[in-house]
Amino acid sequence: MTDTKDTTALELASKDLEKIKQCATQKSFKEDEVIFSEGDEANNMYFIESGVLSVMIQKFTQQQTVDSLKAGDCFGEMAFINGERRSASVIAITDGVLLVVDRTAFMKLLSEDGELASRIMAIVEARNHNLADKETLIDDHTAGSGEKFHLGIKGDPSLRESAFMRERYESVVDGILPQLQPALYDLLMNRCVYEVLIHFNSGEVLVKSIFNPFVDNIHPVAKLISKAYVNRHFALVDYDEKIKMVGRIMGHLSKDPSLDNLDDINRGKFEMTYKSWNPLKPKDIANTVSRLLSLRNIPDFYLRNFTISMIRDSIRLQFNCDGTHLLDGESYQEFLKNNLMEDDDPFEVDRRKASRRGQTSDPVYLKDFADRRRPPGRRQEDWDALYQTLNA
Repeated sequence: MTDTKDTTALELASKDLEKIKQCATQKSFKEDEVIFSEGDEANNMYFIESGVLSVMIQKFTQQQTVDSLKAGDCFGEMAFINGERRSASVIAITDGVLLVVDRTAFMKLLSEDGELASRIMAIVEARNHNLADKETLIDDHTAGSGEKFHLGIKGDPSLRESAFMRERYESVVDGILPQLQPALYDLLMNRCVYEVLIHFNSGEVLVKSIFNPFVDNIHPVAKLISKAYVNRHFALVDYDEKIKMVGRIMGHLSKDPSLDNLDDINRGKFEMTYKSWNPLKPKDIANTVSRLLSLRNIPDFYLRNFTISMIRDSIRLQFNCDGTHLLDGESYQEFLKNNLMEDDDPFEVDRRKASRRGQTSDPVYLKDFADRRRPPGRRQEDWDALYQTLNA
């Protein structure tokens, strides 16, 4: 459904409403009444004479309000034009009155009045695009907006209920995870890789390269801790240079002649995506990969799959209870604090241990330590020091 500003710009004229009233019946509605539900068959369309209604869509296990409708607005026409079931639910916020037009009468009216049909089609087109934006779980504008987001998605309830009864078996990933963490940091910070997906159960790692962006390459996880293997498969590319290369690719796509075949709304949406993308910050890459071992060792509900991409500020975590979390870098840090149940700040470096190792908190040391081309060692405090420095 359209946002309020779109509805105002695409309102039907009073003469259009008068024509529609000639073939409509009046129907009162009460607060909290469901006019129709997402997935219902579409038999009628509606015009609001009075009252306020809310438009809602289902996103996995959550309902989200995407629009508010008031007197003068119409709704329900999208399913007529698209030939599908209802794409959203409409629920009354207040008492009010509707004009109800059945499908046959409405389509006959459009066939007889070309001007009205054109205005209705303009409304439908705008609403289709707006609904597509709302239905997208995390779009590039959300991921690059600087606003925090954390979406939790519940999956198969039987998996959640049986999570406590299933014995956990150590996978091939568990045995090498301390060595894998610096290898992942190296892939994302220093090499051609822009996205990594780890399947902890099977040991598969899906890797995407900026040199072949449309293809997933599958690698055995044990191979990725071999420097020789990594050198053979993943060319060295500095992180800043990789950002520039992605920017050039985005710029090329934004000028591709195929965009000329799209309507103005779709073309503008993709052009904005190419121009507004933002890479994941180095501190968030260090923060994320350094905590994989802790997330894998959470009692009962432990990490099963993990995805990180440097092209967008979003991290995907899937747990053994079939729950999935999509987070930005900042929300990921909060998620760690809430779920790892550590007494201290997880990113507070133990200065006494550093002192015993002959290290110092001198800024010159920290600058050298945070060299992007050299991931830290296997100790968590080393990762924490790197995160603190990148976050400074």
